[in-house]
Amino acid sequence: MEARIQALRDQPDVDVEKLVQEETRLELLQEELRALRLQENQVDLRVRLIQLGQRVMQMVEEMPLNPTPTTRGLFRNRRVVEEREKQLEDVAILRDTFEDQKTQAQSSLQLSKAQQAAIDEEVEVLESKLSGINRIFQRDVILSRAKALKRLMGKKIEAEEAQVEAVIASQATLASIEEVLIREIDFLKQAHDTYRARYFRRILVPIISMTVIFLIYLVVSRLLLPLIYQRDELFNARRLGGYLVGLSALVVLSLYFFDDLQAIATVFGIAGAALVIALQDLLSAIAGWFVIVSSRKVKVGDRVEVDSHRGDIIDIQLMRTTLVEINQWLGVDQPTGRIVVIPNSFIFKSQVVNYSHMHRYQWSNIDVLITFESSMEKAKEVLSTILTEECGPILEEAQRAAGRMELKYGVADTVYEPKMYTTVEDSGINFKLLYIAHYKHVSSTRSRISERIATAFEQTEGIEFAYPTLRHIPTPEGDGLPVKVQSAS
Repeated sequence: MEARIQALRDQPDVDVEKLVQEETRLELLQEELRALRLQENQVDLRVRLIQLGQRVMQMVEEMPLNPTPTTRGLFRNRRVVEEREKQLEDVAILRDTFEDQKTQAQSSLQLSKAQQAAIDEEVEVLESKLSGINRIFQRDVILSRAKALKRLMGKKIEAEEAQVEAVIASQATLASIEEVLIREIDFLKQAHDTYRARYFRRILVPIISMTVIFLIYLVVSRLLLPLIYQRDELFNARRLGGYLVGLSALVVLSLYFFDDLQAIATVFGIAGAALVIALQDLLSAIAGWFVIVSSRKVKVGDRVEVDSHRGDIIDIQLMRTTLVEINQWLGVDQPTGRIVVIPNSFIFKSQVVNYSHMHRYQWSNIDVLITFESSMEKAKEVLSTILTEECGPILEEAQRAAGRMELKYGVADTVYEPKMYTTVEDSGINFKLLYIAHYKHVSSTRSRISERIATAFEQTEGIEFAYPTLRHIPTPEGDGLPVKVQSAS
């Protein structure tokens, strides 16, 4: 039809009346299509109203009378209320849209009625003025066209009236939808408030339980533990107690929020493989902490050596172990002033040397080299006396520690008495002295024994320290042995 209208416009002698009729037919079709679309919208709204009513009925029927309040349920109810409020906002926007459509349709209807009135007046004028020969030759053509245009305008008005009726019916249906939504939102808000009140009453039990557990921990850690443990052991006991409090809180939360934790566990189960790969070091450190705490092979206060780092443990946290560095470039058992932080995964990956696990005494040695001209008997007597006097006070305790190790592990340890071994070296006779000392006093004991040996040798005749020497052989010019020099050839 648009093509035909354009063809009429392009003709040299435009038939205005026919062009007007064609344009009026096109407007009629457009108005009829618009009316159909509005009627379709009305039907859609009625279907939506029916579905909304069915949803409300189903919601009421399926709603439990006494649900167990959970965090997930609390957020779900709030989310449902927000969705309904968003739908209500969409309804308000749609209501304004329908109001604009109604105004537009009514304005178009009034304009069409005015055009129809003008066409009616034109028909009356034509019927009254056409007479005689003009009436014979022109009446059929002019009147027929005017009446055809009048019929088209009548159909157009009918389509526009159908539009107005469809918009008004849509507004009525939309008002019903809005009313249902408002009542549904009010009902959901009341249910949500009741659910939330029950939820907060329910979480009072775990909150009170965790508070009681924490207060008990404070009383035990501040009053009871100091009576049982001291220093390092007290620190370990308090740290372990803190972790137990956290574990107890987790158990309490699990009992009261099992459904929520189950949902969380499901999510972590789906992403478990990725988390294990991404957090491999983190999980290894946490697993290492459990091994360290449960095995008790390494604890705060112990002196350990891990990956060439020697130090005293001052803290064992969930992720890492902290050492005060010992020895290193100093050459003696003295803190260097540096703090070494090692991930707890070292318990799986590294060789750990513990200087104080069950047995706090360790062997060390001193090499004493005397000249061949010195008296071995005097030297052995002096050295034995010094070793016995220095090691005597701790031998009994060291032997008891060895007995405890044998009782726990079933392996017999050595007899804890000072030992002396003699070897002949290039520069003299060497005495290897083995002595026992507390792991914290190895360097000081070595220093004290060395000082006493030096003083004793100085005060005893017939004993001299040996050191690398160089002897010159006399030449034949003197009274020495004859020497024959032989060429390399």
